[in-house]
Amino acid sequence: MARALGFPDIVVQGMLSICWISELMTRAFGAGWFCGGQLAVNLVNVLWAEEVVGTHGRVRESLPEGRHSRVHVDVWCEKSDGTKTVVGRASALG
Repeated sequence: MARALGFPDIVVQGMLSICWISELMTRAFGAGWFCGGQLAVNLVNVLWAEEVVGTHGRVRESLPEGRHSRVHVDVWCEKSDGTKTVVGRASALG
């Protein structure tokens, strides 16, 4: 189908990368992600089948929020050649 639409190979659906970012946040913040997580990302490049991609996050800041704190994280997915496919921000209760 991808070739019929003019693509040279299979395009990996963007939600898969977003799921990987959610997994990253789950491992880092657990219930703080499930009970108060927020995510805003942009799909910025195509991920082709068979390409290797890594999911990354860098804590930007932690701010008080009620009895907790909210941890703000820059998140992205990156191909092995350094090309970013998804960029954005996430936050969770810490």
